[in-house]
Amino acid sequence: MNQACALPPNDAMLSWCDETSTPGDRRNVWNEIMRQAVAIILLLVLMGVGAVALIPPDRHSDCTQTADPDRSIHGCTQIISRGTRESRENRVVAYYNRGTAYGKKVQFDRAIADYTQAIKLHPRFALAYHNRGLAYQQKGHRDKAIADYRKALQIDPSHQLAKANLKAFDVAAGGKKNTSNE
Repeated sequence: MNQACALPPNDAMLSWCDETSTPGDRRNVWNEIMRQAVAIILLLVLMGVGAVALIPPDRHSDCTQTADPDRSIHGCTQIISRGTRESRENRVVAYYNRGTAYGKKVQFDRAIADYTQAIKLHPRFALAYHNRGLAYQQKGHRDKAIADYRKALQIDPSHQLAKANLKAFDVAAGGKKNTSNE
């Protein structure tokens, strides 16, 4: 095997291939990575760590792709339906991505519900507040949209989209204006 793609002598950590390595070298390193991954999983199972779940990659790729909202909704729903068997981070992303897909389908109530769930799981998720504000704005709920844009800016003062949307409402981030339009 080419030295640029060799395993370290103690076999404790794999080195990455470089541009001089051949496809065969890369395949050997990939096979070793997979062998070690399987060994780790088996060890965890034998140790009684039954909560280790192998998530099919298609579930995540379906949820994170943006070209097809229906496919995204389906993939994200699969992740969400796993509940606490999925990490909190995965559930936050799934709710956020599904909310975005619902927004693309002009299903703003569903989008708002999913952004709200993402916010419950991660209260400092500025982009979820911003996007929920967009959905509220589309529904004509000006006060709620402005409140969400302000919250996004409170979390992330450099959030340019929230600044722009507040400016579109002609409302300064710290100022007040009569916004009763619900």
